[in-house]
Amino acid sequence: MLACWQQIDGIDATDWKLQKLIAGVLAALVFLQAPANAQQSDDPRIDQAIARMTAAYGGDALKNLRTVSMKIDRRLAWTGQGQTADFVNFVSDRQHKVFDVQAQRGSVERWVNQNGSVFHNRFVVASDGAAVIDYFTMSKRPSEQGNYWRFYNGDYRSSDLLMAHMLATNPPAVKYERQETYRGIEFDVLGFEVLAETQRIEIFVSREDGLIHRAIMNRPIGPVNIIFSSHRKTEGIVQCR
Repeated sequence: MLACWQQIDGIDATDWKLQKLIAGVLAALVFLQAPANAQQSDDPRIDQAIARMTAAYGGDALKNLRTVSMKIDRRLAWTGQGQTADFVNFVSDRQHKVFDVQAQRGSVERWVNQNGSVFHNRFVVASDGAAVIDYFTMSKRPSEQGNYWRFYNGDYRSSDLLMAHMLATNPPAVKYERQETYRGIEFDVLGFEVLAETQRIEIFVSREDGLIHRAIMNRPIGPVNIIFSSHRKTEGIVQCR
């Protein structure tokens, strides 16, 4: 069980009620088939790009990575979503996500403040299912978002470190898209889906330092361009800040 499950806003997880609730959540997980491991392409350009990227992000330290923690603090303003057409609805959405990338499980604790109402819940995610704990009602239910890969595939696309670890240890089907120059730097562009039949992403692996500096997703509303910058090394592993 992940360490992040042991402490919940000052509530000791040794409390028997919380233990019973978490045990019930784990027992109530919806079983879904995990994605099958795709064979890595025989294209040497893909192998070379992934090898360069793996070395740049830490080599064996990257491959042996166990836990990744991600904190998100979003502040949103929605016009015309309240009592009147000119009412501006302010939403605070704070999330603390923990990924056990080897065991393929994790948790997401979330606080949402919207229209004067506060919601506080936790998603417990395993390799074969997920469930939701509602702290206000002390209730639990299976999550419709499914298993580890269905739940977290969007988070993987937004994190250079998570994508690098996946490609170094458990790669999906990868296509060599092209070689491209961007901002004066030569890149190998690799395309893949974190989970089959989900949003496809193209990542730009630098031919100079091996790091992922850019990613593109083509969506119905238009292309999404992601820039990964200010890379730093911590305990032998590199990630953007």
